[in-house]
Amino acid sequence: MKNIKIFAPAALIVTLLALWALFVGYGNQKNHPTLNKFMVKAFLEKNNKGGFSMNKFKLYEFKLDKVKLRGNYISKPGLFNPSEVDRFHEDMANWLYGETTFTEEAGEKTPLEWIAHGGYSADVPEVPASFRHFYDPTRPDGARHLTDDVNSKLMNWIQKKFTNPNTDGVTWAIGKAGNFGALEHNYTWENGKAFLKGALEEKNQEKRNALMAKAWRSLGETLHMIADNGCPSHVRNDAHPSIPFRMMSYFGNPDTYEEMMAEFQTGNDGGLDEFQAGKADPDLALKFEKSNTIRDVAHTLATFTNENFFTTETISGTDWKGNVVKPITHPDYVYSSPKLSASGYSGNYYRRQVGNREVLLCTDTWFFNKYPISKTYPYLDEACVKSQASALVPAIREAGLHAIRLFIPGLSVKITSLTDDGNITGEIIHKTDQEYSKAISYNGPVVIKTATLDEAGKFEARSGRFSGKITPVDNAWIHAEIEFGGVTVKSEQKKISAPPPKREPVVAANYELDFRIY
Repeated sequence: MKNIKIFAPAALIVTLLALWALFVGYGNQKNHPTLNKFMVKAFLEKNNKGGFSMNKFKLYEFKLDKVKLRGNYISKPGLFNPSEVDRFHEDMANWLYGETTFTEEAGEKTPLEWIAHGGYSADVPEVPASFRHFYDPTRPDGARHLTDDVNSKLMNWIQKKFTNPNTDGVTWAIGKAGNFGALEHNYTWENGKAFLKGALEEKNQEKRNALMAKAWRSLGETLHMIADNGCPSHVRNDAHPSIPFRMMSYFGNPDTYEEMMAEFQTGNDGGLDEFQAGKADPDLALKFEKSNTIRDVAHTLATFTNENFFTTETISGTDWKGNVVKPITHPDYVYSSPKLSASGYSGNYYRRQVGNREVLLCTDTWFFNKYPISKTYPYLDEACVKSQASALVPAIREAGLHAIRLFIPGLSVKITSLTDDGNITGEIIHKTDQEYSKAISYNGPVVIKTATLDEAGKFEARSGRFSGKITPVDNAWIHAEIEFGGVTVKSEQKKISAPPPKREPVVAANYELDFRIY
């Protein structure tokens, strides 16, 4: 017993140092911010090039890299929330991480940068986050959180020292409106929508910008969840912490897919670019298009990932020799798909058609310098990871662009009357939907612009209505527009004609008639 007590603090230190990076999905230092940018890029490609394939944004313009918004960002990561540090001795905490709690600072970022930062900040504080980012779509609602025990000696012991929050990744990311507090997840989907609604209803420009910074960061943290649902271990209830020591069996069981995806970006920021080139499975893309809520999008992606991809510890089926292969982790709960089969085996790989491409599920051959040398239990190698990423990253991009579609409310700006002498009235209308069930009443600037984008007037809308007068210009096309956090919404163009010049009244000449007779 004494030896265990001496060993426990050292084990705690080593394992906690690794826990944050190794339970989580795609690496939050580079992978997640990059994937968030991929999702934003996919959204902009549909809505910023004149084609406007999303009719909702026909009169929108997105300049998410042009404006700066001031808000709070994670300047230094940490393992715990501030109030959780007292669970450990102060000296151990300082030795463990320097500072175990994270640090936030105020700074300015573009909307795109805030969204990318949300991909990073969603994993902070790291230890609580590591237990909250799993979602198994095959289990009933309320039971989709992480329940798998780590397949290692020490890490399993450490895992049991923490309370399982019994919260799945989708529920955690979506949250509840107004659920604020030091120990709460402030940057949820629901809070993000509340921030955005508040920005549109806020009269003060500085406060509006601050709310939009929070809104974009909240969207970024939700997109982190979307990316996790495109990561097989996070939708197949497969806990997978590890650290790169030789005594790996004591410290964890790494997920090959995540480890290699992080490695691809080590020293190469463009290391994931090759995987986003292809298109998502057309049937999957159609499902996303029909989704009306973020939960629908998240569940659809998780189901796609769960049904089509293995993790090394959840492989099952019958191999090419007829042997039954059982999963290493939770063998009592075997997923129905995919399955190993002799018919899907060729060239040393088990293969599966996933949408519009063939994917390498796993191999059972050890390779030396690309030459097969022996057969073993099925596992994922680099070729499998690259093959799967080529299907999963496009799926994540497609899911993410529809998450953004649902996050940005449907607004229309209308000029309701326009007279030749320049009097204008108009309104900003919000079309409610399943995500925004309460109408947004816009307060703030409305700018009138000409076809050449010259400013012809500026008014203040109150409760969604505006009015004013501009100097009329003969035969000019004008429109009204509003802007919030890098998003511009315009009205249809209206033609204004200056009134004809006023004619001076004709004054009859005053002649005196001489009627004298000579």
